[in-house]
Parts: sequence; structure tokens; C-alpha cells
Amino acid sequence: MKYLLILLNLCTFLSSAYCQDTPPIAVSPIVDLDIPINQKIVNTVDSFLRVRDDYTNINRYKFCEKSDFDRFGSPFSFLQNMENNNSGQRVFNPCVMEIIPWVPQKQYIVKISFISSSKPLLKAIVNVIAKYDNDTVKISSYLHFIEQTWQRKEKEEITYYISRNRLKNVDKDINTQIKFNKKMSQYFDIPRIPLTYYSASVYHY
Repeated sequence: MKYLLILLNLCTFLSSAYCQDTPPIAVSPIVDLDIPINQKIVNTVDSFLRVRDDYTNINRYKFCEKSDFDRFGSPFSFLQNMENNNSGQRVFNPCVMEIIPWVPQKQYIVKISFISSSKPLLKAIVNVIAKYDNDTVKISSYLHFIEQTWQRKEKEEITYYISRNRLKNVDKDINTQIKFNKKMSQYFDIPRIPLTYYSASVYHY
């Protein structure tokens, strides 16, 4: 916890320099930018945050995996207005906190914090995957990591991915979802829809 607070304080100071039109993004001192791949990841994250889910931006797939949009529809919609407070004012600036190698893939977990630059107030810590291939970095959904590391359960048309801290009462939850899906199918007179759930004790970005 102490380690996290130190990181957040550093990112609070650094993020004050970040502006939507003024690169680069703030970076925690623990991220070694002398490592070439780290610098590439930071540059790509900086560009990615300016594009996100903007369907009008022709450069979107330059920084993001197209397959994520084909599969998830809007994989980064949770990032929209992440910098804004409840009044719509921009007060939370992004900072790359950590870049963690995901072995054995040539991929990295990137932790991005959104912190107020005027006072130490944390809004969220977001995880994304940085994929490195042919000297190119692209941002991908953290759900890929979840699907490969969390427990998976399948029952009828329901697929559940369960974090280690959320194993209690999972079977009860699955049966509840199956009953709900059956009711919806009968009410609308349509086939039952296959559903995928990601179950955790806290909200995962």
C-alpha cells in the first residue's frame, strides 16, 4: 500500500504537465525509459489515449488492435471522459504507472492512473495490454489477460471468468443468470443468447 501511495504521489506531480494537445504523457520514475520497448509503449499509450473509441478517427487502428473492436464492439468505452469530474471539468490526468512484462507472450500489462493534478485524488487505475510485434506496439483489451489467467466455467449458454477473490457463490450466480436468460428468451420469443460474464469482487478496468 505504501508503495502504491508513493507511485500515486509521483504521478500526481508528473501528470500536471499533461494536456490533450501537448505530449508526452506523464510517466512514473519506476518506468525505465532507457529500455527501448518501454519508450515505444509509452509513446503508443500517449497516442492511444487521444484516439480511444473515436470511430471518426482514421488513425484508430494504428494504435489499437482491430480484432478487439470486431469482438468487443467498444472495448475502451470506459475511458471516455475519464479525465473529467462530475461537472465535466478536466481535472484527472493520465500517468503510466507501471509496465509489467506478461511472459511468455511478447506483451505487457500497462497500468495507467488518472489523478487530479491540483490535489492527490485518484479516480481510477486502468489496465491495458501492449502487444509488441515487428517493432510495432498496439494497445489491446485487458480482457485477454483475464481470459487466460482467471478460472473459466461453462454451463449451458453461460461462460464465466472468475477472479481468485470471487470464487464464493459463483455456481449460484451462474444459475441465476441462466434462469434470467430463459425468462428473456420466453418473453421475447427468441433463442437463448450465449453470454460471457467476468466476475470479480471489485470493478476491473
